[in-house]
Amino acid sequence: MRWKDERLAWDPKEHGGCAFTNYKASTDPELTNIWVPSLDLRNRFDSLQNLPAAEGTVLFDGTVIWRRFGG
Repeated sequence: MRWKDERLAWDPKEHGGCAFTNYKASTDPELTNIWVPSLDLRNRFDSLQNLPAAEGTVLFDGTVIWRRFGG
């Protein structure tokens, strides 16, 4: 899953060339370090709220990549 949050963007030249970083991301507001859009999955076996938090990669332009793998 991918989205853009411009509040997370930065200029890599001002931060030692750092182009990405990772944050804990979750649909549970108590467990997340970054905003995650609300979503609902079709044909799911279990509630989305039961998925554990996972790292989201934030790119310097504010793009967030959140990979969720089935269990």
